[in-house]
Amino acid sequence: MPSRMWTQRLRMLHTVFKRESYSTFVVLLWETDKRKSLENIQGEAHQKKDKTGKRAVSSRIDPAYIQNIGNWSGQLVHQLLIATGNSGKVREYAELLSGIPFELVSLKDLGITHEVDETGETFQENSWLKASEYAALSGLLTLADDSGLEVDALGGDPGVRSARYGGDACQGDEDRVNLLLKNLEDVPWDKRTARFRCVIAVVESGGTAVTQAEGSVDGMIQYSPQGVDGFGYDPVFFIPSHYRTLAQISLAEKNQLSHRGNAAKIVVESLKNLITDS
Repeated sequence: MPSRMWTQRLRMLHTVFKRESYSTFVVLLWETDKRKSLENIQGEAHQKKDKTGKRAVSSRIDPAYIQNIGNWSGQLVHQLLIATGNSGKVREYAELLSGIPFELVSLKDLGITHEVDETGETFQENSWLKASEYAALSGLLTLADDSGLEVDALGGDPGVRSARYGGDACQGDEDRVNLLLKNLEDVPWDKRTARFRCVIAVVESGGTAVTQAEGSVDGMIQYSPQGVDGFGYDPVFFIPSHYRTLAQISLAEKNQLSHRGNAAKIVVESLKNLITDS
């Protein structure tokens, strides 16, 4: 039977080559001399065929990407699940966490379509709920966040229900932004203060909490959307110091000042320490 190390390695390879035959990788790895280079291994994989006669591995696979999975001396790359179905968040986290020794995988990468029921009344509660449940489902160290927009003139709404603002009547970000602007149409500029808040939770596969961090950024709600970048309420969230909305600045700038960026800076240090201590 494969050792735990080989089992983990196979799961990592299967994540990368998720459209291919898992059993093919078992045979390929056990038949391959561990002293051979990864380039030779990949070359053999190109010629390996499964029972249907199809090639086991796509010729488009980048050897440099395989190298990141780990080498044959036994070093393993740790995986971190970014537990969100929001592609915008996934892109942001890829930048925010670029300096940590983890391979980032998404729910889509793992084929997880389950949606966690966000029953918490606070960002803290919901971030723990999501991180814990997806960690149990995936068997991986998992990062999840809960974030939202708090508008002072609306008593803190939409808050934890930012992604569900307006209920079924709102089918997407544009509908929710339009509803927000409608609810603020009689509010003067000096009363349109707001903030984005984000709480990130990291949980191990067994349910042990690693860390939780919070970040926020203050701004104002524009009278109309401006900018084409970002997602959610970014086009109407005006940053006075930059005299632009979050949808008008680059991703690099946004990550330096955003609620998610501020929380992620704390999480990065915790993840680095986790690897050091392990």
